[in-house]
Parts: sequence; C-alpha cells; structure tokens
Amino acid sequence: MIDWVMRAEGVSFRHAVGLLRDGMPAITPAGRSPGRSTVRRLASPLDRDAADGELLGQVTCYYHRVLKESPDALGYPAEDRPPAGH
Repeated sequence: MIDWVMRAEGVSFRHAVGLLRDGMPAITPAGRSPGRSTVRRLASPLDRDAADGELLGQVTCYYHRVLKESPDALGYPAEDRPPAGH
C-alpha cells in the first residue's frame, strides 16, 4: 500500500506513511509552493470510473499478473512454509 501511494502521489516513503496514517491529502504550509516531484507518474492499470465489483476484478487481475512475473514471489510459499496439513 505504501509503495502504491508513493507512486500514485509521487512522494517519499515517509510522506506516503503520513498520508495513510492521517487519512487525508497533503496540505502545503501557507506561503510555500508545493515541490515538484522528480518521480515519473505511472499510468493507472485501473479504470477509475469502474463500479466497485469491476474495480475489484481489475485489481485482482493486476496482482495476479504481477505475481506470475515475479520468480521470488512464486517461490516464497514453497520455500518457507511446511506442506498444508502439517
């Protein structure tokens, strides 16, 4: 979640944690202009106008695709967990 906020908002780790903790958008102090991020914003793989159920499906498909592309993630359950039922 933190990584997503960092990418979506173009902010640092600490700033992303603060945004999530506070549950509100960042507020620029009076008299200061907001800084310009050097982080390139990525296009969203989701349709922002989708209904809740459709959006959930899009998120599930996205994470499934990303999981299949990550050898470390695919090897994780087999490496560190005992077989089911033990």
